[in-house]
Amino acid sequence: TFNEGYNLLNGNMALAYCRERKSWADGDMRRNENQQLIMEAIIKKATSSSAILTNYTGILESIQGMFKTNVSMEEIGELVKMQLSDMASWSILAFSVTGEGDSQKTYSAPGHKSYVMHPHKYMVNHAQTLIEKVISGQILTDADMKVKK
Repeated sequence: TFNEGYNLLNGNMALAYCRERKSWADGDMRRNENQQLIMEAIIKKATSSSAILTNYTGILESIQGMFKTNVSMEEIGELVKMQLSDMASWSILAFSVTGEGDSQKTYSAPGHKSYVMHPHKYMVNHAQTLIEKVISGQILTDADMKVKK
């Protein structure tokens, strides 16, 4: 059970919160939003704690094999040094593609029908634009998150 507003979660509670979808009317979309909230909280906690930042190599070693990234250890080290030098807060924006829900057989579960979403093309196009802006080094704003059909 979670209360509206601020909740202090341990790892198991955070995992349960970001996996739940059946309790919400908007199901998978709400689960996606909750996963983004948990990731944002982890980033805020990590970037505001010099104790966490100075142990980043140990943390990365403990989760080795659980994620993939094309960011090198050297680049991660530079980000940590930058963060330790100014302890600036981060501005985090999230964007989710929406679409129409359906029930179909899928490659991952061929024996039964599963929920799938057919994304709206204009949402996919907007997501592509955002990705291109980030890749080109632009800083995204709240205005960038607004979708134009």
